Amino acid sequence: MSKNYTKSNKGTAKELFEKRGRYKGQMYEMAANSPNIVDFNFGEKIFYGRTNALFVPFVLNGNYLDLVEIGNRQDQVARAPLALNFVADVFNAMLIQYNKAAAFGLLSIDSAAPLAQLVVFKGFENPELLYGRHMKSHVDGIRTSFIQRGVKFENFDQFSSHFMKSLMSTTKRYPFTKPAFIKSRYCPISCSGLAIELESTSKVSYSNDEAKWYGLISNPNWSYFVNLCNSYGFMIDMNYPMRIVADIDSEIMIESATKYGLPSTATILSRPYTAAHQGFISQLQRLFYDSYNSFRPLSIQKVTYCAGRAYPEVLATRSYTLDEFEALYGEEYFLKFYLKLRINEEESKFTTSEVFRLIDDCMEVYLIAGLSECLDTFERIINKPFDYRGSLSYIKKQQDARKDL
Repeated sequence: MSKNYTKSNKGTAKELFEKRGRYKGQMYEMAANSPNIVDFNFGEKIFYGRTNALFVPFVLNGNYLDLVEIGNRQDQVARAPLALNFVADVFNAMLIQYNKAAAFGLLSIDSAAPLAQLVVFKGFENPELLYGRHMKSHVDGIRTSFIQRGVKFENFDQFSSHFMKSLMSTTKRYPFTKPAFIKSRYCPISCSGLAIELESTSKVSYSNDEAKWYGLISNPNWSYFVNLCNSYGFMIDMNYPMRIVADIDSEIMIESATKYGLPSTATILSRPYTAAHQGFISQLQRLFYDSYNSFRPLSIQKVTYCAGRAYPEVLATRSYTLDEFEALYGEEYFLKFYLKLRINEEESKFTTSEVFRLIDDCMEVYLIAGLSECLDTFERIINKPFDYRGSLSYIKKQQDARKDL
């Protein structure tokens, strides 16, 4: 391992803690003078670009704003990276200014030097594709668990019971629903359309703090890069400085977004995005139907005992057409399932009685006002960031607890 900084995630816990702490401490010192250097792993910044003002997870809806090509990627084979149009406009203007600075000798233009030019490596990542892969991995893991434990079922009710038990034991660590996935570490900030990652000649990896510090931050172009990003409304991710993120509170970003009908931070956070829970109940219903059919054996063997004798019996498992399944297990069935699962996924402090009351109240809203109003109300309640791991209130409670020791 490096003497001062980590090169990877290998090493003892003590070494990693000390070296990552050294890097993070120096970055915070730098951020004191350059406020656009931001820790996206701290406080409510964890959710930046993936939740609305009420911390409800959202995804780009593709109806209001366009994703457009950004930068000057020289690889003609790969598809050009994308960002939201107002972000791309500002970045492309910043790129012109950066190239002018290089032409006037304000930058080191040695081809081997980091930041000799700004070349885009990655832009928008489709959260639907990422969630699809995540979900497949999750379902495959449950399938393996079923096989290892010899789980048997004759019908969907029995299957659903086993499946739910598996989910309740894993979803605090490994989210299952789309809203929980969007908020989790498995969904990167690049899914927002607000983030851009730049190429680096030093091949900076996410875990290599040594390369970040000596290969990037210590080079002569760094100060100009930081100041230019600040002037153009871009924050720099201190944990991965090759990633810049549009500051939607900045004057220049709002000015750019205004050209596309988004005159404020509030409108940027609302119009181009759709709550991740919208449409998910029907998606969940179909996922369970497909999972049941892929897990289901044609028959199972059961053994009954009578007067001390064993009587083996082969039973056919039940099959369902899609119409039959939807009639038996409709929207209300999967809504209840979803509410229980989401509460389990979130780091909430609800008591058992509060959970039952919340579910009952939401089902009452569903019967009176419909599915959309029910889910909107529910998600606003459970997504409050108080005491969520990494939130400011959580961190403050941890600090207060240590003071009391």
